[in-house]
Amino acid sequence: MSSNSKTNYADNLLSLSVNSLLSSLIVDTDLPIPDDPPVRTTGHRRMLTVATMFRNQRRWIREWIEFYRIMGVEQFLLYDNNSDDLPQEVLQPYIDDGIVLYFPWPPKEVPEPTERFASKLDEWQYQWFKDCLETCIADDWIIHKQVPCQLAAFSDAIRRVKGQSRWIGIFDVDEYIFARPSSNLTSLVELLRNNHGDTDHIRVSGNTFGTSGHIEQAAQRKEGDKLHPLIIENYVLRAPLNRILLDEFD
Repeated sequence: MSSNSKTNYADNLLSLSVNSLLSSLIVDTDLPIPDDPPVRTTGHRRMLTVATMFRNQRRWIREWIEFYRIMGVEQFLLYDNNSDDLPQEVLQPYIDDGIVLYFPWPPKEVPEPTERFASKLDEWQYQWFKDCLETCIADDWIIHKQVPCQLAAFSDAIRRVKGQSRWIGIFDVDEYIFARPSSNLTSLVELLRNNHGDTDHIRVSGNTFGTSGHIEQAAQRKEGDKLHPLIIENYVLRAPLNRILLDEFD
């Protein structure tokens, strides 16, 4: 990482993944598959899309969506990993407006490619997606069982936004990423346009927030309140910044 990239990394807390991976493909062909380097699309319908996989996060997900809409996110790809708290009751208005694409996850079987692979990279990426999803569906992963399902979901999200969105962010429902106030930027989209016009990907180390003095869950709705208390207003105490060693990145 260059010194300039390190400065952007430290000054603009932003965790994004570049839009340049999977495409839908057919493998049943005798024609050779091109092995050209990837080329960034010059025009996109959206600047920033966000994807996540979640389970039983109904109480948080509305706040999370509205926060990122303020940050400039135009569409959300949400992968519901067997929730039983009826998240669609909260999500349906966003789904109806086209803001949220909702996917019960995992599907019952691995989808086959529908077009010829455009490159060797696309072929490899589809195989990665297929392997992850097969492991997820088999449900025989012993440690961190959700990992294959997450990897498959995020690979699917990247495939879906390829050529449609300049950036895709992969964030958990308890992660809130924003430009530092000292940057004088008011949204992630503004930060991306101003500071990262030719950047491919950005990594960020997160800050760990604790209970902030709460003994019981702060998101419990109090009698007479219309909404749950907000995460960003109730969990405000974090670990020291010096626990994150930025110098480990070259």
